[in-house]
Amino acid sequence: MDRQNSALVEDKAFVTDKTLSDQIETLQPDNAHEKIQDWLISYLAELLDLEHDEIDIKRTFEHYGLDSAAAAGLIGDMETWLGKKLAPTLLYNYPNIKTLTEFLAGTIR
Repeated sequence: MDRQNSALVEDKAFVTDKTLSDQIETLQPDNAHEKIQDWLISYLAELLDLEHDEIDIKRTFEHYGLDSAAAAGLIGDMETWLGKKLAPTLLYNYPNIKTLTEFLAGTIR
């Protein structure tokens, strides 16, 4: 199984603002990329009490001080939002917002 398929369990339900999973089938890949990236920026900004413009998508999650418990929380919340099962090691394989967004948006195509 390739890295992409091992990180996500097949699920064809993905698209609303409350949960992206309610809307995914109608999303275009570029729109999905933007929504996922915005969600991750908002999540980190709220978690770390930072402004959105203080989040650099190329900085690692480790740079922002996410420990394993915070990473597990992010993955769990993202699973709920996306309506997809995600690998618990996803943040280690895709260590920043940019790479994680590219991976997740690529699974929509």
